[in-house]
Amino acid sequence: MLGDVSLNDQCIKYLTDIHELLGSLTYAGLGSAPNPNRSVYWSRTVTSTLRIEGSPLTREHVDQIYAAPARTEWERAAQNALRAYQGIKSFNPWKERSFKSAHLAFMDGLIPRAGAYRSSAVALQQGGRIVHVAPPATAVPGLMRSLFASLKSAPLGPVVASCVFHYELEFIHPFADGNGRLGRFWHTVLLRQIHPIFDQLSIEEVLDRERDAYYQALARADRSGTSLPFVEFMLGILAQTLRGFLNERPSPPQCSEDRIQYFVEYGPPCFARKDYLEFFPSISEPTASRDLKLGSDHGHWIRSGTKRTATYVVPRPNERPFREAASEGRPPRRERR
Repeated sequence: MLGDVSLNDQCIKYLTDIHELLGSLTYAGLGSAPNPNRSVYWSRTVTSTLRIEGSPLTREHVDQIYAAPARTEWERAAQNALRAYQGIKSFNPWKERSFKSAHLAFMDGLIPRAGAYRSSAVALQQGGRIVHVAPPATAVPGLMRSLFASLKSAPLGPVVASCVFHYELEFIHPFADGNGRLGRFWHTVLLRQIHPIFDQLSIEEVLDRERDAYYQALARADRSGTSLPFVEFMLGILAQTLRGFLNERPSPPQCSEDRIQYFVEYGPPCFARKDYLEFFPSISEPTASRDLKLGSDHGHWIRSGTKRTATYVVPRPNERPFREAASEGRPPRRERR
């Protein structure tokens, strides 16, 4: 299944862009930075993925209903989705049983057989006409087994595999309801295995903004009999989202003190002199040497080695260099191991 698509030139360009952007984000130290406010990320994501399906809930509404009794089906859907996203690390992207558990988490209390594949035929309608007839219910278990089996090989790589999986899931439509939100969720589950940056990006929020194009890409793929139109669309969305995230980083400052603070925030936690020069390509080698000495003297990073072979480590917020603690007239505390 996942190997049935042949990438066109545009897909290859998007895929190249994605890998280059992931490399840039990693080098800039942005890939592994923790999201400072996960609850905001979750509420934005849940609001968006449900709004794609017609939910009237605002983000403020979603923020307020987490612990309150649900009064409507949409409120119950939001509560379920919030719990699913908060527990995203518990789902194994390559296990069909985990996939079914995710459906149960999303649809518990909303449909009778949450977590179980459908037992009847499904035809999707739009504007009073049928736009998609899903495979027979009897074919669903076999199709889903094949889909998960093909995830393990992924001949075109994990990024493409995540896009193909998303489309094939919507095509098979394995559950009576909840396939759309689960497809977007599982796409995120797969992406976060590729790179930690996807723990910070809400693909669902972008798809909400591009809702019409999202559905049109699904429809084009249906008509063409291949996932290629949808894969091309999703690769473009991923490249656009990553580029936007990278461009949000402010421009590098010009003075040493500001430059050091900027590097501590956005640079890699472990680095050498050449890495500092590559991060700030406009500065000279003597300027880099002065910055590195100043950063060491002020405790922004810890130096090991001497001269050009020196390496540097930016301490975590709860760590303090020996020099800083000693300067206060007392020996530094040692953490218990």
